[in-house]
Amino acid sequence: MRKSLFLLSGIMVLGLTSCNTTVVVEYKPTNVITAMTQLAKQKNFTLEVKDTFYGDKGNIYFEENSYLNELYSNGYIKGSDGVYGITVDSSNQIRSGELLVDKDSKVVENIYDSSLFTTFESFDLTEVDSTNEVSIRSKSNRIAFLNLVGADVTNLLKIDTLVATFEPAESLLSFRLNYLTEENVEAKYIALDVKDVGTTSSKKVKTFVDQGGKEYVPSDEFKKVKTLFSGNNFTRNIYDNAGTTLVGTETFTDQYYYLGYDATLEPTNAMYYNKGYVSLVDKTYESKKVTNGIYMYRIREGAVFPYLGHTAADTTSTDIVWFMNYPSNLDLFNYFEYYDYNETDNVYFTDDYLLSYNMYNNFGIANAFDSSYTVQLIGSGFNYELNDDDKLSKVTFKVFMNVNGIYSYMGFEFTNFGGSKIALVDEFIAKGNVN
Repeated sequence: MRKSLFLLSGIMVLGLTSCNTTVVVEYKPTNVITAMTQLAKQKNFTLEVKDTFYGDKGNIYFEENSYLNELYSNGYIKGSDGVYGITVDSSNQIRSGELLVDKDSKVVENIYDSSLFTTFESFDLTEVDSTNEVSIRSKSNRIAFLNLVGADVTNLLKIDTLVATFEPAESLLSFRLNYLTEENVEAKYIALDVKDVGTTSSKKVKTFVDQGGKEYVPSDEFKKVKTLFSGNNFTRNIYDNAGTTLVGTETFTDQYYYLGYDATLEPTNAMYYNKGYVSLVDKTYESKKVTNGIYMYRIREGAVFPYLGHTAADTTSTDIVWFMNYPSNLDLFNYFEYYDYNETDNVYFTDDYLLSYNMYNNFGIANAFDSSYTVQLIGSGFNYELNDDDKLSKVTFKVFMNVNGIYSYMGFEFTNFGGSKIALVDEFIAKGNVN
């Protein structure tokens, strides 16, 4: 994003190359409201942020065709083929994601027209006057400020004051958000200064683009793996500790889930854990309409025994994929660029903590260890055996750990894509249909 700057009677003419195009903008503020009004039209400035609530400090760079939030190590770039996401990895290098698509599956072309992040356009300026210090009290504007800096909007009720100030001598617009503070507790706040209006350039983004950086394009095989899980219909094979004997399965469909152990091989697990959850919508059983929701059920002696007296822990949703947190929700599917092939373990591996913890959490691995174990995440990965018949394809996820100082991993094997079903449960759901 090389640029040249010409000042002509207060008009800044920016000539940008690489990922940016030429734009003409004006920034001649005289107070808070003129500064915020003009910034709403700007696409080149820096927010210098200090958040003591979370202990974060860094810059947020807004440019014509890029956005980078240093506090959260993510952003977006518009390339020649469209907009794609970026993240900053543990080695402080940018990794690019796939091209973004909208709800109509069309490639996003403009980062400022896509609600990818919050700008000054989100503020309602009717409560802002022409002074150099303005107290911002409205809920909508406080939410807009939290979104602008990437803070958690659930902190809204913790806000004491939010004040915007303008320093004419430096044309500096600043914000100070103070959180409510208990006695003898250090006050927490967010301080923000708007800097480098019209002259902003992120060195990380510029280096990435100048070195030929562009969107990440996953392999056809990676795309196939993602497609296999997108149908929310698959089976997980559960093996004994030796990893040789199949002792149970988990059945995943878009309407129901079931965990079933073989009672002859795992009688204790079968007794305690064999159960499932089913999403029921507009169903009637024994002439009684069932409240829409998710219900637990068991299978005994060739019949389904539902617990229709009350819904499961979730009382409002009917989304079984969300309720059971299916592996199709794994962050992995949105960040394939972080996984590189490791020949030693025959796995596409990442040591990224957040991606690995996401997989660790999704599969409930913490439940396998009591307080006598010390578990340290090393990384995570996956491998696959693809077949023209999806039902014969196999995908295995692995989480690598040090457990009490011993290197180990846990694997989770999935197969039968598109063919996962339990006839008894299908029949039970069908019986509840009202003609």
